[in-house]
Amino acid sequence: QTDADDDNDGLTDVDETIAGTNPTNRLDVFKIAAISKASASQYVIFWNTHTGRTYRLYTNDDLLVPSWSTVPVYQVSGDGYGVSCTNSGSLPLQFYRLGVTLD
Repeated sequence: QTDADDDNDGLTDVDETIAGTNPTNRLDVFKIAAISKASASQYVIFWNTHTGRTYRLYTNDDLLVPSWSTVPVYQVSGDGYGVSCTNSGSLPLQFYRLGVTLD
């Protein structure tokens, strides 16, 4: 069943398998681990990766407008370690989300 969510965390078991998380452990989630402001116009975004996956970072400055842009030139292959990305943002508020696909 493709819409099963055995741990009731809001992601299907299929999506968790793609993300590399355990579909039976609701504490094992796919997420951005940390965001910090490096300067007035730069943010550092950190997340953990899994091998066999490609990650893309997206940004948006207005959640009421569902238009997410890929952070330029930021696509990374997972290697089982953490990754950080420094992104410049000229607006006072930035939102980020992370996408993952199987290689």
